[in-house]
Amino acid sequence: MVLTFVAARLSMSTPLLTALVILLLFVFASLPILWNIKGYYDHLRDVRNLLEKKLSSGCNQAELVQLVKDALVVQSSGMQGVARATMALTLSVILGAAIFLLIANPFKLQDTTLDKILPTLKDILLALTGAISSIIGFYFGGRATQGAEPQNGGGPPAPAAAAKPAIENFTTDPDSPATPGTKVKISCSATNPSNGFLQYKFEVLDMDGKRVDGTQGYQNQSVWVWSADVPEGKYFIWVYVRDGLHADIGGYDAREMKEFEIKK
Repeated sequence: MVLTFVAARLSMSTPLLTALVILLLFVFASLPILWNIKGYYDHLRDVRNLLEKKLSSGCNQAELVQLVKDALVVQSSGMQGVARATMALTLSVILGAAIFLLIANPFKLQDTTLDKILPTLKDILLALTGAISSIIGFYFGGRATQGAEPQNGGGPPAPAAAAKPAIENFTTDPDSPATPGTKVKISCSATNPSNGFLQYKFEVLDMDGKRVDGTQGYQNQSVWVWSADVPEGKYFIWVYVRDGLHADIGGYDAREMKEFEIKK
């Protein structure tokens, strides 16, 4: 505060210093936005590096597909609200510049009369009040209603997400390997932090990531029997567990994969 006052007082003698103070204000106000943007692109770079590393290590297509899905679901939030924050910080810069100019050009009672000072001060106070009201109404009001905005382009608001269930046990009977035509009993047990009922979905993928068999969506049973009438080879058995009250929300499930081999 002391340095700010000194800089503002010194700006009376040179317009260049006044411009420098305003420029510094703008730079400091822009730092949070630039930092958020940097974090967003750092997230994209990390995802790209991870995908390149997995590809170079020879991962199978099923793992790659799942990795891409997880990367799309878990996105950086650094870019959210940048437009609102930019507007708020821009108004803050204008407000700060106005205060600096007031400090740098104080009224001198010996040079003017009170009748000329009061109307000018009234206009200045009204302008500052309008700027502050714009900041509060646009920024903080927008943040308060952000959670109620529709997420699907004009439809009803998405339901609140529950905590992810936790898979405790995921087994097959018999164990891998098994012969073609074997009925493989796949069981899963999980816990739900929301204390609600759970739903389960089972899928079997081949080495190319193509669906071979599975349940028709989610079911309430935690057991599914796979009739392994498939060619010999390795397959990937996936289980997805969701809170039944939030079964339509993407990304809020627990999942686990088990490799299973079919051979004679």
